[in-house]
Amino acid sequence: MRVITYYGSDNPVDDVILKVLIRKHKSIKSDLGVAVAVPGSSDRIAETIFEGALFRNLTRDANQQTFDFGTDEAEQVEEFHSEWENAREKEKASRSRFAQHSLDKDSVAAELNAVRDAIGRADDVQRFVRHVLQLAGVPIECHTANQTTAPAASAAGKTPLESMTVHLSPGVARSLRQAIGRDDSFTGRFELPLQPRELYLGRTSQIVEGLAAWTIDHALDPHARDTDVVAARCGVMWSSLVEIRTVLLITRIRYHLRTSSSAAETILCEEVLPMAARVSSQEIQWLDADQAEQLLLATPERNVNETTIQQQVAALEKQLPQLQAALADVAAARAVWQLESHQRVREATRQKGRVSVEPILPVDILGAYILLPASS
Repeated sequence: MRVITYYGSDNPVDDVILKVLIRKHKSIKSDLGVAVAVPGSSDRIAETIFEGALFRNLTRDANQQTFDFGTDEAEQVEEFHSEWENAREKEKASRSRFAQHSLDKDSVAAELNAVRDAIGRADDVQRFVRHVLQLAGVPIECHTANQTTAPAASAAGKTPLESMTVHLSPGVARSLRQAIGRDDSFTGRFELPLQPRELYLGRTSQIVEGLAAWTIDHALDPHARDTDVVAARCGVMWSSLVEIRTVLLITRIRYHLRTSSSAAETILCEEVLPMAARVSSQEIQWLDADQAEQLLLATPERNVNETTIQQQVAALEKQLPQLQAALADVAAARAVWQLESHQRVREATRQKGRVSVEPILPVDILGAYILLPASS
C-alpha cells in the first residue's frame, strides 16, 4: 500500500500540519514505538492551527518544532506543545514500568509451564468437555483434525485436537443448558484459529466454565446419585493401571502468602493436586506426580458388585485420619516448593521484600477413588 500526502506549498495551514504536527508525531512514534494522540479536542487543535496560520506568520526555519506567534497565541501554542510532551512522557514512563526487559525468560519459563499444566491445557479441556457431555447424554460430533490443519500437534506426537458439534435440544437437561448459557446447537474448537461460526472452547470460556460448575454441583447433589451419574466424589473401579489397591485423591491445598514489602498483604492461594497412594495399616506410600496424573485417565474395566463397593468405601473411611495426617506433611512440603517458585519469579522481576507461604490445614479432599487391580 502506498500513501501519498498532497499539500500546498503556499498554504500556511498545510505548512503547519506538515512541518510541525506530522513531524512531531513521527518523532514521538520513532522514539517510543507507538503513536501518542494529540492532546485536546479536535476543535481546540483546529483553533490553534488556524490562529497561527491565518493571523500570524510562521518562521521559515525548516527545523522549527513549534509555532512562532504573538504573545497570546504563543502562550496558547506553548501550552499545546507542553501537553503533548507531557502525554509523551507519561506514555514513556508507562512503557518502562511494564516493560519485561528485566525478566530472565529462562527462569520464568519453567514456572509458566508449571502454571499451564496446573490449570489445564487445550487437550485437557477437550477431554473434560467430551466426557462430561457424553455422560450427560448430550449428542456430540467430534471432528478430528488432520495433518494439514494441526501439523504442530502431529509433530509433537499428540492426537490432533478436534472441533466439536454439540447438539442441544429440549431433551438435554435444562440445568445444563442454563449453566452453559445456550439453548441452540453449536460447534466449538479447542484451539485457535477458529473457522467461521465456530466458538472458542478455551478454559475460561463461558461454556467450559459453566459446564465445570454444573459438573461440581452434580457431584455435590445427593439426589443426583439416584439418577444418571455424571460425576461423583467417591468411587470404586477395577483398572489394569494398578497392580495393587491404590487410592486416588483429588486434593485442594490452600496457602497464606504473606509479603513484608512496603505494601504488605496476605493473599489466599490454592492449588488442586491429584495424589495417589498405596495405603496399609503401617504406612502410606505416595506415588509420584506423573503416576497420579496417569491414574486420572483410568476407566472402569468391569462392573463392581455392591458388596465390594461397601467394603472398600468402609475401609477408606477408616483410613481417612491416616491420610489427613500424611497430607499435612505433603502440604508443608508443597508450601516450601511454592515459596521457592514464588521467590524465583520475584528475583527474575527484581522485586524486593520477604515472602512466606503457610499451608492452611486440614487439606481438603475433593474426591477419593479406589482403584483395584483388574487381574484380581
